[in-house]
Amino acid sequence: IMLIDRERELEELNFLLQEGRAYLLAVSGRRRLGKTTLLLEWAGRSGLPYLYWVASRAPSTLLLRQFSQLIWQRLYPDDVMPSNFSYSQWSEAFEQLARLATHQPFIIILDEFPYAVETDPALPSILQNAWDHQFKQTKAIVVLCGSQVGMMEGLMHYDAPLFGRVAGPLRVEPLPFSALQQFYPQYNSEQRVAVWAMLGGVPAYLEEFKDSQIGSAHV
Repeated sequence: IMLIDRERELEELNFLLQEGRAYLLAVSGRRRLGKTTLLLEWAGRSGLPYLYWVASRAPSTLLLRQFSQLIWQRLYPDDVMPSNFSYSQWSEAFEQLARLATHQPFIIILDEFPYAVETDPALPSILQNAWDHQFKQTKAIVVLCGSQVGMMEGLMHYDAPLFGRVAGPLRVEPLPFSALQQFYPQYNSEQRVAVWAMLGGVPAYLEEFKDSQIGSAHV
């Protein structure tokens, strides 16, 4: 997905980098709106080291192993990782992850975080404990991202473990109609209106439509 018309979101994310301290942010928005593209583009442009992990509905032990191996590879890039390596529990993985941000800002993107919470409901409490005792003393920028908007916003509810610690949510919304000019510069106004009526402001759909080579057809 191309990154178009996301200057406001990039500006908000860049603000975190100016703070020079640990930050925990929630990013939400329904599927296909380009949340992952936005976050990876932001992390890449920042010039800072970053780690990107995406959860799935796999068993918690498998998620922990995948997460652990990403962390281990960042901590020991020149060593051979033991086969099937995994930290014994999430708290240990978070403790090791915090080490990466001890001396310099380090961006950590945990994508589709609600999936991991579904598999292990204790995860927000474990992260809260890691935040209070490890991450807060570092320069980590931890971004929790998810398409399940209700669950993401629930992370900030007054009775949730992360209440008072996680900022946001930064809501990624559909693109405005004006963005279509960048997707389809060859279209006239009527054609863009027709495309908008079919696809709205969902970047993934707009890009797929463009890639289908219908540009020369009369819409």
